[in-house]
This record gives sequence, C-alpha cells and structure tokens, in this order.
Amino acid sequence: MKVRRLPENLRGKLKKPFGLLLKGLEEALKLIEEERPPAIITVGDRTSRDFAQAGVKVKLFVLDGKVERRVFQPFELPSAKVLKVKNPAGTISMEALNKIKEALEAPEITVLMVEGEEDLLTLPAVAFAPEGALVFYGQPGEGLVAVKVNGEKRAKALSLMESMPEGELEDA
Repeated sequence: MKVRRLPENLRGKLKKPFGLLLKGLEEALKLIEEERPPAIITVGDRTSRDFAQAGVKVKLFVLDGKVERRVFQPFELPSAKVLKVKNPAGTISMEALNKIKEALEAPEITVLMVEGEEDLLTLPAVAFAPEGALVFYGQPGEGLVAVKVNGEKRAKALSLMESMPEGELEDA
C-alpha cells in the first residue's frame, strides 16, 4: 500500500491548530451561519457525532471508530454513501487520499470509514475541498478547529503532504 509517512520533524507542527481554534460546537454553528460554506467536512468521530446530532448538513464525515485512540460508540449518521479505506497511524494512504477526492466530487453525502487512523486526513480534506469550505476536527483537550479552505490553506496542506516521504507498507 502506497503511503506518505509523517516524519518526526513535522509532528510538532501538526499538533498546532491548522485553523481557528473554537471552544466547541456552539461557536462552530455560529461560524457556519456567518460563513455559509459550500461544503462542511468533519474529521474525527466526536466532531462528526456532534455535527450530525446538531443537524448540520455535512458533505463528508471521516471516522475511524475511535476518540483519542479509544473505541468510540457508534452513532446515528444521515443516510450516506459509505466508503472504507485503510490508513495506518502516522500516514496518509494514497487510497484514503483518492477516496477523499472522490467523496468531495460526488453529489451525495459520504462517510469515509477508516481502518487505522484518520488524524492526518485533515490535510487532504483541506487540499481537495472546494474554496470556502469549512473543515472541522477536534483539538484534544482544547476544543474544535475550523479550517476555512482558501488558496493559502490549500497550499499549506499540499506542502505538508509533499514534505511527507512516500513509501510502501505491507497490506495489513
């Protein structure tokens, strides 16, 4: 399986919020109302659950069944096309990257179920989301991060992905 691996020197950089740090769902809902984004993408189970329960129209949910590496209870999502991908921890698999692109181009709501870890998939979500889209993910212990997709954020996401060395992993 072709992947890009997260090198040690990027770990610290990626721990910092990639966008606007929000205290929680209320602030996120207010931002959505103000921005009226063309698409909303959620990365992470808790974030996805909170948005689904609040009735937010999400284009792409990216889930791995865990929160902070612990199993997370399944929850109700709107009816959607479900795609499954493998994405080992500390990597962005080419399969996951391509499925994110496919989901963002498709007309229907999509749930991307990740076997492995979804954390780094925020980068391809930002890289391939439409201009003005909002990508949300959880910032452990701090709240929620909102990334408004624009040329600068897209370039930064692509640059970070390109600085991750490519490699092959044995299929698990």
